[in-house]
Amino acid sequence: MFDIGWGEFVVIGVVALIVIGPKELPGMLRTVGQAVGKIRRLAGEFQGQFQEAMREAELHEARKTVEGLGGEVQSSLNAGFNPIQTIRDEFKPTTPPAGEPVVPLPSPPPEPDLTADQIQAAFAPQTPAPAEPAGPVEVLPAPAAAPEAAAPKAADGSEKERA
Repeated sequence: MFDIGWGEFVVIGVVALIVIGPKELPGMLRTVGQAVGKIRRLAGEFQGQFQEAMREAELHEARKTVEGLGGEVQSSLNAGFNPIQTIRDEFKPTTPPAGEPVVPLPSPPPEPDLTADQIQAAFAPQTPAPAEPAGPVEVLPAPAAAPEAAAPKAADGSEKERA
């Protein structure tokens, strides 16, 4: 802030000690400190108000920009804005130089006239119907059990029944 070094502070302190005196010096330093504190608070308050004014000015400018964009969008919607037609117009050939062949662009397909319900029905998830058998179902008889399998075997491998 100020270009004052330590040596200059010592000179100012010695002069103040001689002029004011050692008895009054602490009270004078306290008064100077309080004055510096008040000045700093006022400077901070001024800086805060200045920054708030800058933010309000930027906000006002941004609001004007957004309102301008909203007006442009509304006017383009009212004018029948058609992005597909705009793209087609951009790709329309200009007058070709003499001697170059002209290749015509194919005409666009007609736009379908679908309602919102028809569009929603077309994109709705569909569940598959359960499959029905093609003909009558033939029931086969169960195979007969083998006689060895019917009688339980003992632990030693013989065919005695356990009691």
